[in-house]
Amino acid sequence: MKLYFTDGQVPEMAKLGASQRRVVRREAYKMFSSEHPSWEGRVRFVTLLAVFLGGFVGLAAHRAGSGWLLAVVVGGATAGATGIAFQSALTERLRPYFRQYLQEHGNDIEWIGEQDGGGKRD
Repeated sequence: MKLYFTDGQVPEMAKLGASQRRVVRREAYKMFSSEHPSWEGRVRFVTLLAVFLGGFVGLAAHRAGSGWLLAVVVGGATAGATGIAFQSALTERLRPYFRQYLQEHGNDIEWIGEQDGGGKRD
């Protein structure tokens, strides 16, 4: 599994601007979740799990003798790593829906890009 830190790293959306990528992800997720409704619960569960896991690890680090600042950093890193791993897995499942949405609504996406001043910005 490839880790995607941003939607700009997804090949289907690499040439799109930020607002275009947001629209494509949102609409593709709607299509995906209508076909796979159990994933909506999974997304919520993993989000809560990441928060609780981060809090637990941070509290354990604090009790082990580290200061609060280090405990917060360790907890945040744990939650972030959990979130990135799950979002990357979800993005892999969404890629066919990105392609489908772009095929069906390519003109609409171009219009959004024109409002933003074009496609991808460097």
